[in-house]
Amino acid sequence: MPTRDEKAADKQAEAIVASLAHAGSAATEQAISSVCEVLRKDVALLYHVNALLHNDEWRAVLKASAEGQCGAKPEGPPPEDVGKKLRVGIKKFGHLSRRWVEEGGQNGLVEHLLHAIEPEIFPKDEPADAWYKDCKLEVLCFALRVSMDTQTPNVIYEGMETWTSLGTAISQHYTGIGSPLKGKTSAEILRGYFDPQEAEDNSWNLTCILDTKAEKSVVKVEAGDLTVENPFDWTTDLLLATGTRTHRIQSVHEEFAALNVPMPTATSVKWQGDLFKTLKQVATPKDKGISAASSASGVKRPSPSPPSGAGVAEALRRRLNAKSTGAKGN
Repeated sequence: MPTRDEKAADKQAEAIVASLAHAGSAATEQAISSVCEVLRKDVALLYHVNALLHNDEWRAVLKASAEGQCGAKPEGPPPEDVGKKLRVGIKKFGHLSRRWVEEGGQNGLVEHLLHAIEPEIFPKDEPADAWYKDCKLEVLCFALRVSMDTQTPNVIYEGMETWTSLGTAISQHYTGIGSPLKGKTSAEILRGYFDPQEAEDNSWNLTCILDTKAEKSVVKVEAGDLTVENPFDWTTDLLLATGTRTHRIQSVHEEFAALNVPMPTATSVKWQGDLFKTLKQVATPKDKGISAASSASGVKRPSPSPPSGAGVAEALRRRLNAKSTGAKGN
């Protein structure tokens, strides 16, 4: 009677023979299935590979390498930039401010993300006098319809641990919400969420760019002079001046919300795109307790060892010999 190891080796040999029996399209399907199985077990690697395959330059390099053209060089970022890791402490968009990125060795991250969502508006080689140079992070948040207090998606979802994978993910979201900056001039972008127009009766008519109705809702404000304090924040205050008196109006976004204008919320962003599917697993206190108890007990359950290479080779030889003998007999 064959032993357990012999049965395991025989089973593995059977799998090898079966795979060798398939050719052409069957072999292709087998390879695809194998790749999917590997990537399914390593989500971070899955999203990194996906990001590379969506990069035209690096896809060309991979293809050239497969065809033996080893001399081909990518025109895109070098490998160390493609896989550059995000700083662990980056958990909100506000953490992408200049101080945080400089202290964490993340210089260029905001520029990378801007280029990822709108390469024509934000070129890779940023001009020295770029119109957005003093408000890059604000413009990024505005484009994504998030705030400084919004959690970055790498905190919530798997596979966004590098610059490239995060850039690919937020680019999907940007496209999913309609590419808000596409076709806009710099003046239109710098105007931000609200567009104040001076009226004739010492007042202002305020509209919101998030209002998609044919006839936009208008909030009328009595003031001689009006300034939007932070154009890229939908919760911004309005600074009003009448004669020698100045004051501010808060929560203007609530007035637009009351007029059925869909306003964003900082804490509940509905991320768009197929990269926003795998949530990060957060260990519960119960899980941690079980883990701690297992460690304290020192009990380890032995895992079954795979059949040895020699055993598989022997089983494979027997099967191939049996097939050869059967073929001669016929």
